[in-house]
Amino acid sequence: MLTPLLFVVLAAVQSQAVSTPRVAPVPARATCAISGRITEQGSGRPLARAIVRLVSPSQRLEAIAGADGHYEFTGVEAGEYALWAGPGELTATHLAEAFSATAPLEFFQPPPNLTLKAGEVLSNVNFALARALAIEGRILDPSGETMANVSMHITHADGTSVQALSSESDDRGEFRVYGLAPGRYRVCADPGSFWGNPSEDRLRFVRTCHLASISESNAADVVLDTEDATGIDIRVQRSATYSVSGSVLDAIGAPADGVMIGAMRDDHSAGTHATSRGGQFVLNGLTPGRYAVWGSIGGPENPRDKRPPAREREFGYGMVDIDSSDASGIVLSLSKPVKIAGRVRFEGGAKAPRPVRMLVHTRAPEAGLDWIDRQPLSAVDHDFNFELAEVYRLPVIVAIHDLPDGWVVRSIAFDGRDNTGVATDLGASPGRRLEIRLTNHVARPRTRVTDASGQPVTSYVVFLLPADPARWKAAFWDTTGAPSRDGVLEVGARLPGDYLIAAVRSSDGELLMRDQSRIEDLASVSRRVTLAEGDDRLLELPLTRLPPARQ
Repeated sequence: MLTPLLFVVLAAVQSQAVSTPRVAPVPARATCAISGRITEQGSGRPLARAIVRLVSPSQRLEAIAGADGHYEFTGVEAGEYALWAGPGELTATHLAEAFSATAPLEFFQPPPNLTLKAGEVLSNVNFALARALAIEGRILDPSGETMANVSMHITHADGTSVQALSSESDDRGEFRVYGLAPGRYRVCADPGSFWGNPSEDRLRFVRTCHLASISESNAADVVLDTEDATGIDIRVQRSATYSVSGSVLDAIGAPADGVMIGAMRDDHSAGTHATSRGGQFVLNGLTPGRYAVWGSIGGPENPRDKRPPAREREFGYGMVDIDSSDASGIVLSLSKPVKIAGRVRFEGGAKAPRPVRMLVHTRAPEAGLDWIDRQPLSAVDHDFNFELAEVYRLPVIVAIHDLPDGWVVRSIAFDGRDNTGVATDLGASPGRRLEIRLTNHVARPRTRVTDASGQPVTSYVVFLLPADPARWKAAFWDTTGAPSRDGVLEVGARLPGDYLIAAVRSSDGELLMRDQSRIEDLASVSRRVTLAEGDDRLLELPLTRLPPARQ
């Protein structure tokens, strides 16, 4: 009797075991791989020990190139990455380069530049690193003696910062700034502080740029091409310093206390600041030159703070020339902001294009004031109206960006008078209106640029200046973009008229956009052209190098 019972129990157990669900294995996620070689640009020799970095928000990977320059990443998750290569550990012989970039890496890490799909395998992701260049020389005092422990300051020729590796001058007065890409540079020796309001030492060593200029705008360019620049000596100048003093009045004409007062030289190479007391101010330690002197009080401490400030901002400015004596009796009159409204009108018989994405803004052309970061900006609405807020008593040039394709500015009028390209004190006439007229009666020139050997160039900037020098600062147009397969670049719509045109390297283009004191240098290497309505001719241009700035 026990046998059937045992059979039933065993059968039940077996049946239960068979019916137990099985968990399916999770398939492995398909990972990615990247491989390639790191070589030296020009020679093609492999760069052993070069480091390739692959970075995402969740992981940071590194691969070290072997003796043949080969590197490889395996088991990489799909996603967005920043990929770049650079010299080996404790090596500064070559410049870092980001994936798919055409120029050396300016910053320590590029933005995401590579998207990997699940299971994707990329090979021949190669990098050709350019050799890093250097600038070296000596720091000398006015009598020719060497100076030790002087800080070196190097920028691109347009004043933008450079991530170079440098140090102070050594005990022999020698310096070497390295890790530089080909380009134009400004090299300065800084024995003191840029900002501050010193009260002693009327005669002191001042910041001096190669060769011996205390004005950065008059400094000589140092040009790096394929070799290091040597013998770049700087003779540090000792200069008398002067003061600017005066009074500051608020918007109702009363002496203003606690106003931030600042001064900036027109080449941005020197400045100082102080706070007014009892409506009076003194700015010390200023070397000879032309300065914008400004005063500001009130407004939000943080421009992004949208809460109403405790006091509405008031602002005022003046221009001061310092030659060989103190400047006194300066009166800064502050004003409160006003709003200036306006309208955009279209000429040419065509229907006004929509949607509208245009922006109207102003800029201060006076050197030393062009750094102001609160200049008015307004979007144009669907009825083609706009309103500029926070307009102060300050001469500005009105401009409009993001125009519809095929349209250009014909005129900009304020209170019925044509002020196109003319600095105008809009804040002096609250309640008056701006009118911007656009036209589609245009020229559409094209360019093709070649190098000295007649080969097409693919990376350059085309500048088209009005032939009239009086309009250079107001109308400064550049065109960039990728030429077509036959090397032709569409310049875009331009108002018919006389122009100066030139094609320059991208680095020179950046310099010109930031340092418009170099426009005369650009004009000296430009070609004059006359554009008529409907003109779409092809202009053959040589790639031109901007002449170096000389003292």
